[in-house]
Amino acid sequence: MTNSANTITIEDQIRTIDKVLKEVKRYRDFLVYEKTRRDPALYKTANIEQPSCFNDSICTTINALTNQLAQEWIEKLKNIHATITSASMSGSIFVSRTQNDRT
Repeated sequence: MTNSANTITIEDQIRTIDKVLKEVKRYRDFLVYEKTRRDPALYKTANIEQPSCFNDSICTTINALTNQLAQEWIEKLKNIHATITSASMSGSIFVSRTQNDRT
């Protein structure tokens, strides 16, 4: 028996995935902006800060944060995928059981 308060619809799952993707894009945009502003070796523009140990340290930190963020989002997306897969599997088991009960 399924409780309607605990039922997750496909629309809810899509909204959750959309929120995750928007948040990932926002973080990526921020990190790209910071890296562009601080890393003169990669981006040759007039508005960059001059090279310094401080900037190198910030670029290293940004790279580490980018890697950490990527790992966190991979885990979140895996959890969402597992939830969707288990929900669809339990739904298909229910359908096959009801079909077997009819025969």
